[in-house]
Amino acid sequence: MAQSTQIAAILIGSNTSSSLKTLLTKVNVVHVSARAFLLNQTVDEMADAIANSRYIMYCGSRLTQHSQRIAGAMIKARPLSTSEPLVDFIDWSNPDPGVDHNDDLKGSVSLTHFLEEADDDSGTESQLWKVWKATGVSNLDVAGHEVIAEA
Repeated sequence: MAQSTQIAAILIGSNTSSSLKTLLTKVNVVHVSARAFLLNQTVDEMADAIANSRYIMYCGSRLTQHSQRIAGAMIKARPLSTSEPLVDFIDWSNPDPGVDHNDDLKGSVSLTHFLEEADDDSGTESQLWKVWKATGVSNLDVAGHEVIAEA
């Protein structure tokens, strides 16, 4: 989704404010294979890879199966990071029928559970994690063109 992204536009102010301004800033996007990231690395190696990430976007499959390892890596990456500790995890995956039984939210809920469980003794730290699930989006082909299905 974010391949080749180099500049991001950030709106500053509120939509009701007449002083709404746009800030353009450079961004660094690292794209890795979910399979290589999850199956060929230890949790410590995963933590090193995501340290200082503000957003993590997951476009793989079987998030439910991998959520405990991902949560472990996110938690280990926090003390390694020099930037702000708030991390948004954005789940763009489709459910894997063999694992998630067409439950589109199971992976995100599972990840949230493991993050909150690990931070249970710390009070407000669980608020540092935001897990988002993208739903209701149309299909995109490999060229990025919207595909509209006829009913």
